[in-house]
Amino acid sequence: MTQADKKHLLKRCCEGRLSIQEQEILRRWSRLNDDNKKKAQDLLKLYRHYKAAEAFDAISYESGLAKTLASVKAIKKRRRITRLTTIAASVAAILILFLGVRLLLQPGTSVQQPTLATAVQPGESKATLILGSGEQLILDDLKDSLISSQSGALIKKDDKLLDYTDLDTEKSEINIIRTPRGGEYNLLLADGTKVWLNAETELKYPVSFTGAKREVHLSGEAYLEVAHNPDQPFIVHTSKGAVEVLGTAFNIKDYSDEKQMFTTLVEGKVRLSNALGTEAILNPSTQGVVSADKEIELKDVDVSLYTAWKDGLFAFRNQPLGQIIKDLSRWYDFDYWFANNQLKEIRFTGEIKRYESAESLLRVLEKTYEVRFEYAEGTLLIK
Repeated sequence: MTQADKKHLLKRCCEGRLSIQEQEILRRWSRLNDDNKKKAQDLLKLYRHYKAAEAFDAISYESGLAKTLASVKAIKKRRRITRLTTIAASVAAILILFLGVRLLLQPGTSVQQPTLATAVQPGESKATLILGSGEQLILDDLKDSLISSQSGALIKKDDKLLDYTDLDTEKSEINIIRTPRGGEYNLLLADGTKVWLNAETELKYPVSFTGAKREVHLSGEAYLEVAHNPDQPFIVHTSKGAVEVLGTAFNIKDYSDEKQMFTTLVEGKVRLSNALGTEAILNPSTQGVVSADKEIELKDVDVSLYTAWKDGLFAFRNQPLGQIIKDLSRWYDFDYWFANNQLKEIRFTGEIKRYESAESLLRVLEKTYEVRFEYAEGTLLIK
């Protein structure tokens, strides 16, 4: 980029004649990381003391910036500096007027950025089934059909549901189903237990329950309506503990990147245990919280807040933004970055349909005037 290019763009910026497209690119670039922001702030100081674009002809960034900042410091000591008070809403575009122009002038650089509405879509029914033989089947690619398992049993796939209830086998075979980020799936296990799997979840289970116990292993989040059978207890194992039931409905959430496991009981009764050997009995509308090195914590909750996802809703009450964004990122499959970690502690209450675009929910949160969202380079920026 020539000095003439620099002067031209700086002049346009100073006169307030940068296009909306140019302003948007510069603004997004300044917020990509702290390093860009720091450089931009330094450049603003440089600009304040070399208001004419011609001043950049005589200095390099490195030497000119050092001299200018030294000069600013001296002036401050003599208390002769005045503050700019009229920057307000346009400051973001001005902050990167020197470094950012390179993005505008690079050959082949695309200036089109997808919006949240077009780039961040809600999840859908999709999963991978791993048979006992190790064969992997992408369920969303398969039409409704019968799937032949290693033991010769036929598994019915019917409209986003895997159905094991009609299997005519007592052979031992373990299947695994995995939902990706942005995915969900439903199962009907061999005993009639109904399972709803949330995004980024894995369930390991037998094609038929033949022993004294019905045991499955879960990582992620699932809602279960367990078929009643007092002679064959149903046990869900997770990385942090286990839940034993005779016949009940409950939600269990245990993601590997979270420190706690949450078991929320809707009806019936369950026995919750942790790695320390501690046990607790949960009654309806009770949530058990299991941590790796702590006793089980029990608390009364509104169960609808923890089961709404299976009914197509996001519901939260006094929920910290950090957890809300983490949950949203699994369902909408996006990366995110908080400009300030304190933003994670802002709490929100609300409800919105799960199958609407991410933009709908984020704009609702913005109406509180406590947080702003932008989407750039595949990442949601929270500021």
